[in-house]
Amino acid sequence: MTTILPATFTAMLRDAAERWPERPAVVFEDTTLTFRELDSTVDVWARALLASGIEPGERVAVLASNRPEWLLASFAVARVGGVVVALNTWHKLDELDATLRRSAAVALLATTGMQNVDFVPFLQAAPRSPRVRQVICLSPTAPEGTTALDAFLNAGAGVAHEALRDREAAVAGSDDLFILFTSGSTAEPKGVITQNDRTVSNNYWIGERQGLNEHDALWLAVPLFYGFAAANAIGAAWTHGVALVLEERFDADRALDTMERTGATVYYGLGNMTRALVNAQRERPRRLSLRKGLTGYSYEDKRVAIEDLGVSELCGIYGLTECHGLCAMTSATDAVETRLEIDGYALPGWELLVVDPETELPLPAGTVGHLLVRGPLSRGYLDQPEATAAVFRDDGYFRTGDLVSIDAEGRMNYHSRLKDLVKVGGISVSPREVESVVELHPAVRQVFAVGVPDEARGEAVAVVVELRDGESLTADELRRFTKERAAAYNTPTHVLFLGDDEIPKLASGKASLRELREHVVHAIGVQR
Repeated sequence: MTTILPATFTAMLRDAAERWPERPAVVFEDTTLTFRELDSTVDVWARALLASGIEPGERVAVLASNRPEWLLASFAVARVGGVVVALNTWHKLDELDATLRRSAAVALLATTGMQNVDFVPFLQAAPRSPRVRQVICLSPTAPEGTTALDAFLNAGAGVAHEALRDREAAVAGSDDLFILFTSGSTAEPKGVITQNDRTVSNNYWIGERQGLNEHDALWLAVPLFYGFAAANAIGAAWTHGVALVLEERFDADRALDTMERTGATVYYGLGNMTRALVNAQRERPRRLSLRKGLTGYSYEDKRVAIEDLGVSELCGIYGLTECHGLCAMTSATDAVETRLEIDGYALPGWELLVVDPETELPLPAGTVGHLLVRGPLSRGYLDQPEATAAVFRDDGYFRTGDLVSIDAEGRMNYHSRLKDLVKVGGISVSPREVESVVELHPAVRQVFAVGVPDEARGEAVAVVVELRDGESLTADELRRFTKERAAAYNTPTHVLFLGDDEIPKLASGKASLRELREHVVHAIGVQR
């Protein structure tokens, strides 16, 4: 049977309000909005945007933490045919200013800050950006030079409901939806431009693979501006009537209390979050209902979530922001061993092709090569035509830059980034292959492999290892363990033992491979 899905993000919310009007859509602290209430409130905000003169296709920046205001602002922008520029709350003020200018946004909806971060100087400087016509403050007290939220919403009261209906009806599925700035561990961020219909359809299938339904509640501490949320969690949840349980800032004890209070059943978390939650749960156990969800990407990240946190139906995943979330994942109904050992198989609408990194000719099943994907892709990068042309091929395939293997049954395993290959005496070594062997040692909690300069061989493999609590291991013991299980070139030359808090990380929680490599180079004293 063919599944007929809403064509736009805003139609997705309309559909949810019709199908599950009294089911909770958003839970935030002591506030709960049903789908009906959320949809009608988005209308109020959308009429205010019409009163502000927002035209179809114009970009509107949104800066807020994981609060209902972020969702209200973003869906209101989408409802009037605008494009949401999702600003990064982790950015410093200069970075925010540069992103705002680069986006050519005509308006900014923002809070005055979060935790110890003050956004007021940014809000007051925003009108100096060439295209910005208005700054709307989403916090109770509006700084000088900004429009208070009440005044903004009151201005919309004079806009006829028919005007909003006409504007919304003109929004097409192919229209741009978000500009999401990627957060990579090795490169500068790019502004990925996503589309309405591709976001909705791909997110629906992500929810299907997880087995989501209207009785679920999805806990989300990953920031809403992040691709894992904006291009995945929101649509996966709301195409299935699932409530979003928003965590404004991650604190393990507070998060566990939220999960227990709300009965959250779906976990969307990163590896560092999972470990912190497990440790806090051991200190003070809560009654948790977590069962479904996603995390990535390592075997250990998935194992800890499934075995220690109790997310028994957790799925393995593979994707990029350019893929509108994911292009491959396992299913909640797959055997645990499958969900642990592979990263997934193609979602509906996707083609996965492994090719020789140099010739781009297809490789036999099971061979490690460069992954190309074709399906509901983003249309490219904001104002970067050369970067777009370099990775989006004319035949519709996208060069992911990842090395993977896909067996004859279509099951995929991620190995490493193509540019992260380590050349040891002329042999290309995949860091992920090294990691996969090292993490088999029962004393190892997590491992990161990087290439470092080597006078004799050009490069050598170094690993940074975090041990499990109470375990001990020497570098020689680990090297012997690896030699017994892998080719000699996959045996690390250098071994460093660090605690999780000593491993340099990006704001997203991912290990920063660039900083990690610099740390290793400094520690072993080699020349760059």
